[in-house]
Amino acid sequence: MTSPTGPDAGSGRRLRILESIIALAFIAAAFYPGLSTLTFHVDESHWIGLSAPFEAFAGGRFTDPIWQERQDQAINGTVTYYVIGAARRIGGYPPDRLNRPWRWFVPHEVNAAEGRMPEPGLLWWSRAGVTTTAVIGLWVFFILLRHAAGRPTAWAWLALALVSPYLRDTLRHAMNEGVLLCWIALAAYATFRALSHAERPAGAPGAGLRAAAWLAAGSVAAGLAAQTKLNGGLAAAGMIAVVALATLRVPERWTARARRAGIAALCIGGLSFTTFVAANPSMWPDPVRESVRSIRARAEVTRAQVQLSNGRRLSGTPGRVTIVLTHVFADYALVPLRVAGPVLFAAGTGAAITGLVAWVRRRRQNHALASLVTIGAAVSLPMLLTPLDRPRFYMLPVICFGMATVAGLVWAGGQIRGRLRRGKA
Repeated sequence: MTSPTGPDAGSGRRLRILESIIALAFIAAAFYPGLSTLTFHVDESHWIGLSAPFEAFAGGRFTDPIWQERQDQAINGTVTYYVIGAARRIGGYPPDRLNRPWRWFVPHEVNAAEGRMPEPGLLWWSRAGVTTTAVIGLWVFFILLRHAAGRPTAWAWLALALVSPYLRDTLRHAMNEGVLLCWIALAAYATFRALSHAERPAGAPGAGLRAAAWLAAGSVAAGLAAQTKLNGGLAAAGMIAVVALATLRVPERWTARARRAGIAALCIGGLSFTTFVAANPSMWPDPVRESVRSIRARAEVTRAQVQLSNGRRLSGTPGRVTIVLTHVFADYALVPLRVAGPVLFAAGTGAAITGLVAWVRRRRQNHALASLVTIGAAVSLPMLLTPLDRPRFYMLPVICFGMATVAGLVWAGGQIRGRLRRGKA
């Protein structure tokens, strides 16, 4: 596949830019209105009330006692606090106007009386910050899917995502999910651009340097995703997998491929981990120990939640599989069809895997498909193993599986349309 040159290339590029601007406008128009009418989630009190580290980080106060005195420093990352903090400061809400964090297992009325309920303006601006990152994430995924599967699939997926009650609720609260989506989307897009530059003809000016720069940008995004939520670090694993697959496209010895993949993995992993630590001064005294402590703390919190009587525990393999699949393909799905949904998903996934194999064998140059499929699988599939039945935990599978399902739907529509045309002929 070769890129068009001349006037056609210029007009095509302008059309894509205009189309991208229109898509961004649609996403913004769908997501910003109604933020104040969202049902309040008690976790929002926590994320807003503890967002004071933003001022310390933005002001360069990295030795401020707040970093070691944070009550949740071993459990939660800092990036969502920065997003919420930046948004509320734009809205005129400094730290002295923050609510106190929510007390669980205490009645709502008691928490409200103790000043643990964010005031309406503070809540709106905090949600607006997270919503902005969600808008960026959806927009970047639209652009990536357009490259990977074409305009019909990209627009159909975006339309379904914008009218999805589940995504409109999950991605707009002042919590992690919208921020996490943004960084994962940016990591996938940067990987796609890196692959595109890396395989330009030999001698292309600056191609190698640009590929390295995009890969570094993706690694930074993956590190920030991990500092948003620990499972965001799976984006770095997905990037490493993409690079490993890309080495199979190069006609050289296996030892050279392994060396190339190993160097890339070290660079991606090292830069992602460095970013993960750099974004959280609480970890600076001992990055390795604090990283292990964070993983253990999160595991302990999950175990404690599983033991709660109302913790929505998923017990038993058969029951868990049924519940998870029902949520992903019916309750929260972009195409909520209990039977046809999984069939369309299988069709779209089959086409994606076929395209990925063709890409590895150099029969296709669809770098966007390789990035989207590999990183999407890396961040989505482990989420299906969650021991807790919490709606927001399914956000990544719903979005990524929705892409495959919509691709299958578009393919099926094309097949039906083709048969009808042949029948008329």
